[in-house]
Amino acid sequence: MKKTVIAIVLFIAAMQCIPVTQENKPVNQAIALKPPKEVEVLMQRACYDCHSNQTHWPAYAKIAPVSWFIASHVNNGRKALNFSEYDTIDAEIRQTRLKRASHVVKIAHMPLPSYVLMHDEARLNLDETKTLAHYFDTLLNEESAIKK
Repeated sequence: MKKTVIAIVLFIAAMQCIPVTQENKPVNQAIALKPPKEVEVLMQRACYDCHSNQTHWPAYAKIAPVSWFIASHVNNGRKALNFSEYDTIDAEIRQTRLKRASHVVKIAHMPLPSYVLMHDEARLNLDETKTLAHYFDTLLNEESAIKK
């Protein structure tokens, strides 16, 4: 039993040696999405930790294996749609991602339930969900109009 506990402690300690990149590149306002203030407040609460270069890395995000989980979610979120680099996304890809963003917000798949569990302030009520989805739909319509 004692050897098992020591092995577990050593394993957990060794996990801390595996580096995880947790960085926020500077936000260039020239390429960042500029939503209306009402929408920006919602996005800061519910989206930006995973979908921007403005991630807030809490203390527990530095402890493995939680750090791996969080860094993976942030990296995947930024890859899917990074609002800090919005204008650098190809127009067709941006349309696809906006459609998906609107859809996942409408069906309450975003923000992720695992994120909301630790960040209750990210929970969107029905009106906030409608506001955010409507904004994404509006962006999508604007993108479509420009494309024509």
